[in-house]
Amino acid sequence: MKPELIWLLWAVALTFAQMGERLGITEEGARLRFNRALAFADGLAKALAGRTTLEEVLRVTPPDPDLARKATSRAGAPPPAKSITLS
Repeated sequence: MKPELIWLLWAVALTFAQMGERLGITEEGARLRFNRALAFADGLAKALAGRTTLEEVLRVTPPDPDLARKATSRAGAPPPAKSITLS
């Protein structure tokens, strides 16, 4: 899901339930995606203004957990491992 689409859905004053329905996710999922996009946009604006670093923004606003899985499946690569066990 592109952040621009989330902003567009917000701009037309949809409820989280309506956004979730249009995106094919739950109301809570829509709320989490919106909040993540909002936090990232705010952090990016602060980084561009020199009040924080991009590294800090990325540290405190982790990417969508489904994003890496979706990106690798589109590229034909195997999905990332959930965990690695070191012996």
